[in-house]
Amino acid sequence: MCETLDFYVENTADFISRTSKLNLSALYAEFLPLIPPGGSILDAGCGSGRDSRYFINRGYTVPALDAASEMAEQVSELIGEPVEVATFENFRSDSEYNGIWACASLLHVPQNASHLQPGGIFYMSFKYGHGQPL
Repeated sequence: MCETLDFYVENTADFISRTSKLNLSALYAEFLPLIPPGGSILDAGCGSGRDSRYFINRGYTVPALDAASEMAEQVSELIGEPVEVATFENFRSDSEYNGIWACASLLHVPQNASHLQPGGIFYMSFKYGHGQPL
């Protein structure tokens, strides 16, 4: 994980610039009807904060986390909420969420599903590219 985290730390500004304007409206349209209005969505590996901001602007409660402290700091400014600096391995919460959103971040996740309410929704997506096959 250290090499991956180093990449995000060293490339925070570029990553945010490249990903913050991507249009994921089709994905949101599939996910959000499954979450109660005003519900809670854990943005696990929030990256640029694009999705956190989208959900917050639509009335959802969005705790967000990212392993890269530089990323978390910039996203916190963007969304006006604290972003927890945590890896999937060390994230701890007594909360349960109506949904977990892990957009292109599951390559870093071991067991986030334990934070879901019964019947909660866990959105997952994977990056295109080369590397270790699943």
